[in-house]
Amino acid sequence: MLTAKDIAFLKTMKWTDYDYDDENARSVPIVIAASKDEFDLIRDSKTSNRWDKNIILNIIAKYSPDIYREIEKMKKSLFVEASEVTYDRLINGYVAASESNIKKNWSWFSTKYVYVDAYQLYLDFTCNRIIVSIYYGSRK
Repeated sequence: MLTAKDIAFLKTMKWTDYDYDDENARSVPIVIAASKDEFDLIRDSKTSNRWDKNIILNIIAKYSPDIYREIEKMKKSLFVEASEVTYDRLINGYVAASESNIKKNWSWFSTKYVYVDAYQLYLDFTCNRIIVSIYYGSRK
């Protein structure tokens, strides 16, 4: 049972939830431009998902084979299609970070990835782009 002394001590602690915001773990987002026809294939998928993940990965392999080989060995954290509400934060924010060569944090983070190398993909159906964001948890 916690005593008054324990509670007082805990109130002085700074909690950072695993401190995932580590400069060594973050990366500069990679923006991959594809054709409209390729993005139409993603949407016309016959799978039960909203888009076909294999087609997305094939597009990445076609335009950025080095990145594909790197993420192929990693855990997939998230595939996100930006909405009107999230477009500025997700797409514009990641594109700006990529153009400025700035490492960016993930928009959504689960603590199960703290020490794991993983990636997130953001889909931009407006400009036919795939944004790859890699988190190198093994570098922590």
